Amino acid sequence: MTFDAALEQAEQLSTAASTVGTATQPILLFYGLSQLGRAIAAVSPKIGNDEYRLSGHGIKDGDLQGVASQGLASLMVHGEPTGAFPVVAQALESSPMSEPVPLGTIWGLLPEAEKFRLSGGGGLQRLILVPEDSYIVGPRRRPVTDFTPSPSTCR
Repeated sequence: MTFDAALEQAEQLSTAASTVGTATQPILLFYGLSQLGRAIAAVSPKIGNDEYRLSGHGIKDGDLQGVASQGLASLMVHGEPTGAFPVVAQALESSPMSEPVPLGTIWGLLPEAEKFRLSGGGGLQRLILVPEDSYIVGPRRRPVTDFTPSPSTCR
């Protein structure tokens, strides 16, 4: 099943990213996020059977001219009509980012963005939810997520 395989790979890539240096982390996190997107698309009732197989990134950068003088935060990025990003956005009933947005505005949404300050960045910040039971004293426990897709939505 696409859902099971993609979710397993997403978890393994994320775990692997936590054990490597900062030069390799982005690669593992990118592919982990990609697999998570595949899992979401595979079980979403909002995505048709012909659409859930993701292909391409679905996000594009704008013209690089002016970035050298204005800084990387000024680089405009936007969602494309096809690819992983708009399909997962549709599955989550979220914005496909069809209008260009400065990279600096969304930089704070990246995992661990606070470690890598972007000059001229600011704007959106991540919302981090921590399960209440993840702070139990004693042996470390993995937070439990109760997500069981119905058999009719699994592909």
